[in-house]
Amino acid sequence: MNLKSRNKLKWLQASFPEGFIYAGDSAADLPIWEAASGAVLVGNGVKYASQLRKAGVEVRAISPENTNPVKDWLFELRVHQWSKNVLIFVPLFLGHIAGDLHAVLRTIVAFVAFGLIASATYIINDLADLEADRAHATKRFRAIAAGRISVINGFLASIFMLGAGIGVALLLHPQFALAVAAYLVLTLAYSFRLKRYALLDVTVIGALFTLRIVMGQVLNDLAFSPWLLSFSAMFFFSLSLAKRHVEAMRACSKGRDAIKGRGYLPDDWPLTLGYGLASASASIVIMLLFIALEARATQEYHNPAWLYVAPGGVFMWLQRIWLLSHRMGLHDDPIVFALKDKTSLLIGAIIALAFALAV
Repeated sequence: MNLKSRNKLKWLQASFPEGFIYAGDSAADLPIWEAASGAVLVGNGVKYASQLRKAGVEVRAISPENTNPVKDWLFELRVHQWSKNVLIFVPLFLGHIAGDLHAVLRTIVAFVAFGLIASATYIINDLADLEADRAHATKRFRAIAAGRISVINGFLASIFMLGAGIGVALLLHPQFALAVAAYLVLTLAYSFRLKRYALLDVTVIGALFTLRIVMGQVLNDLAFSPWLLSFSAMFFFSLSLAKRHVEAMRACSKGRDAIKGRGYLPDDWPLTLGYGLASASASIVIMLLFIALEARATQEYHNPAWLYVAPGGVFMWLQRIWLLSHRMGLHDDPIVFALKDKTSLLIGAIIALAFALAV
């Protein structure tokens, strides 16, 4: 019998109605860990420790796999988080300059430079929290906290990446460098302080995502679009709230009194749900108004009717995100989830095709 994920969970619950402790090593084990009396994390499963603790799961034991220096550095630099930085490319397409080779190459260089700066902030955050991480049940296995990457090497790497990233940003465009500096200040303020304040934290996250789009605009001397920036602010505010909603729902279901490290209470879930759905709806309305009042009135789109596919697709996707969130089935950051979810990728492809047909 080779059961997996929720099928295995049903079997375990039927076989051990009084509860069980489960050992696993993959994302497929997340639903089982969340329902278990305790979790034992093995190999790759170690990376889910923090997520499980936030969900109120008692992590009984951790057995990390032997890592190599390349894996340690890739995780320390959070290279997987670079996927969020593709927003820098959005103005290329909406500004109808995706065919400009110089603009594309300039944006690729900016993407790498900004990625270096973002990675440097993760190292700085880990260095600042070093003592706390070493005393933490799960964070002590991070490369710097565990000593697999020395403090001096981490410090030197962060300085090098900050210097290289800011230097390239200044060479590319002074306004791009200014936007990068604003991002750097805001993200460090969030990491060290602002993340502890309810609603302010998700407002800052929404602003950080929107700043990525601003970078793409100023980099290529494109006019600011109030439609795009307004949509971005509402859209990413909603997604940020979806993540907090999952945390509140899980804490509430576990009967906890507080959510560690956050300014939210478990009973705040109706607020996160209400604000999140309201901002999601606002983002759709902004898209519809843009199409009706501007896109159809300009000559930039030869077949603007196709644009109506976009708000329809975004609406369906946001419904999916919030349904999963309310059911406590959203285990990743919504953006990371979208890049791994087949349904999300299909909706994204349909929206991209609709834009291509509209042009």
